[in-house]
Amino acid sequence: MQVNEYEIIPSSKFSQKELEEIKRFNDFYGVEIFKFTSKGVKPQQFVGVCRIGDKTIEILPKISEKSDQERETERDNLLFMLSYTKKLPIKEVNLTNLSKNDTIYEVIISIFSKHLLDLLKKEYWRKYKEVEENSNYLKGKLLIPKHIQYNSFNKTKFYCKYDELNEDNLLNQIFKATINKLLQITKNSESINTLKKCDFILSNVTIRRINYRETKRVNFNRMNKHYENLFRLSTMILFGNSPKLSEGNNKTFSLLFDMNKLFEEFIFEFIKRNINKNALYEKPRRHLFKEKPIYQLKPDIVIKRVNGHVKQIIDTKYKLINNTFSEISTSDVYQMFVYSQIYECNEIILLYPQNKQEIKEVELLP
Repeated sequence: MQVNEYEIIPSSKFSQKELEEIKRFNDFYGVEIFKFTSKGVKPQQFVGVCRIGDKTIEILPKISEKSDQERETERDNLLFMLSYTKKLPIKEVNLTNLSKNDTIYEVIISIFSKHLLDLLKKEYWRKYKEVEENSNYLKGKLLIPKHIQYNSFNKTKFYCKYDELNEDNLLNQIFKATINKLLQITKNSESINTLKKCDFILSNVTIRRINYRETKRVNFNRMNKHYENLFRLSTMILFGNSPKLSEGNNKTFSLLFDMNKLFEEFIFEFIKRNINKNALYEKPRRHLFKEKPIYQLKPDIVIKRVNGHVKQIIDTKYKLINNTFSEISTSDVYQMFVYSQIYECNEIILLYPQNKQEIKEVELLP
């Protein structure tokens, strides 16, 4: 099911059990992901994908029209914004081989499976594990006290301690669990084939349920740093935005993002990378009254001059307007006026999204 923000989904589209599960979603997030109205269920400002019962719901930004072509473009635009803000560890990859019917989640599955297979082929991650055993051969260090204890009357054994390269480590177990979950979800034949190849390479790795707290124990160094972005993506696939909601249900998932915040962060990252490296995000923070530290101000984006003075203040507004001043709210104008006075800045920009953009590529971060 594909909808836009604030587009009402008739209640008849859901069973009573699914409507109850939607309420659970709201409870777990602590905010209204979906709002119940007299006409049905209305997604709020959160975009992405989630699963309700047997239904996968893809929520796209409200900027897009309802035609299939516009929604396909908006899906790619959304992935592009997510890659810029690093909310998903993806960058530019060609999406032309993906089906037009694929959801955002199918795109993410495809990216994950392809990059995991490439890494496993190049360098299969094994970690040294300390082993103590009574061996037929002398390996590593002989533990003399234990050797005497166990082998006083057996001269053919050696009680040793040594390091052994082990593929059945926590990182690989997390990848294995992710593969197992995705194989139950994806409908894309190419992704299924790629995931099965990854699973075959990891055939000696234990299949088990991963607890969210365990992911905090994974450490990265120069030996396995190249797996870090895949690990981050794997964690998001396993637990989404709500670890409690995902644990215990291998088919439950949710990757949802507040579109207001996403638009704000995307504009900042785009400006910092492509226009001005001196851009600051929600800094510097000041107070409306210098005498009292109350009413803190934190403009979305500030661009400073070389001398440190504020050159521009940009405030993003995720709203649709038709390029007329009459549609700009009075409160937004007052807010920018306050910024201009407190920061002594004459260049004030209110930035709104344009309806149509063409972004076509997404890829995993190096």
